[in-house]
Amino acid sequence: MKKIGIITLPLTSKNYGGILQAYALSIFLLKYADTVELIDRRSPFTFKSRFILFVYRIFLPNYLKSVNSFYKPIENFVDNNFNKSHPIYHFSDSENYILQNNFTHLITGSD
Repeated sequence: MKKIGIITLPLTSKNYGGILQAYALSIFLLKYADTVELIDRRSPFTFKSRFILFVYRIFLPNYLKSVNSFYKPIENFVDNNFNKSHPIYHFSDSENYILQNNFTHLITGSD
């Protein structure tokens, strides 16, 4: 039984090319494996990123709403078309996840 894990750029980066590349790769790999799973790596929340989000929520709430509504269709696409792991924020957690889930192969792609 082949179980392939895909490691790519975080899908939360709103990189349409990267998302389409990961989707095409996962569809292609399903021809050769029983399971294909995207390792859902994400950037950890830093103090700086939390502070920036806080400032946007206070001073630019309409801008934040418009950005979120703009990206909603791509988020729906990702949620509906990928077999993903739970969100993984640190390298050591991704390493543990890979070892615990018995992937036979790992592959990475880039747009």
